[in-house]
Amino acid sequence: MLSGKAIVEPGLSAALQNIEWPCHYLDFETVATVLPLYPTFGCHRQVVTQFSIHHRGSIDAEPSHSEYLAGDPKTNCERELTEALIEKLGEHGSIIVYTKFEEKRIEALRDAFPDLAAPLQSILGRLLDLEKMIEGNVYHPEFRGSFSIKKVLPALVPDLSYAELNIRDGDTAIARFARMAKGEVSGDEAETTRRQLLKYCEMDTYAMLKLHEVLLRLSSGAIE
Repeated sequence: MLSGKAIVEPGLSAALQNIEWPCHYLDFETVATVLPLYPTFGCHRQVVTQFSIHHRGSIDAEPSHSEYLAGDPKTNCERELTEALIEKLGEHGSIIVYTKFEEKRIEALRDAFPDLAAPLQSILGRLLDLEKMIEGNVYHPEFRGSFSIKKVLPALVPDLSYAELNIRDGDTAIARFARMAKGEVSGDEAETTRRQLLKYCEMDTYAMLKLHEVLLRLSSGAIE
């Protein structure tokens, strides 16, 4: 702690070797409201509204990006999102997430759409939690006791920041989407909100991609 340097455990290298290429970095955004947004939904029901995926064939390859955001926020689009998710993730490679949130949401989608259960179960088997990998093997004083990506990212990737985004956190993303779903924004304002939501979700998966790069360098001793 006094040195101000990252602590890297020997197990980091072995943990990283569990990642199979091609690699997919996945993040969801959801909306949950006190009063249901959609018919038949219960109070506080989490609805997956958006995903971002960065894809990479190897650590040196240029990444590509896939994304989805509900086309009509006033309508439940989880089925369409789930089908797009299955298509974009394909059948090969590790799927990197940050925390267990995506796992829980995929389980809920599997239960909601039994005819898609097989490919969703396959996706669940490919998930790797980057937060757990860091928590078990890396510590930096700038984490300040937290392994949230909002704390880990500036410590390990200081040149990448959410600061310039209009939407910088999940709570704001929920509120903005809910306003569109309720018809409180439309026209140019709605289009601006959509762009901001897509950019925020994209940043989350790009952050994981960059963290992966740094972890590989830390494990090899290339940086301290």
